[in-house]
Amino acid sequence: MTAATLVEHEIGINRIAVFVHPSNRVGRLSKEQLKGIFTGRIGNWK
Repeated sequence: MTAATLVEHEIGINRIAVFVHPSNRVGRLSKEQLKGIFTGRIGNWK
């Protein structure tokens, strides 16, 4: 089997809901910022 013979099939979609404590002062986060937080690239956003 070669890469040219492989066929992609979508079998599902993942969704993420983010909940924060009401005292958190962050008003908005972009998808890229959320990705950075969940992948560990962002650990401090001062």
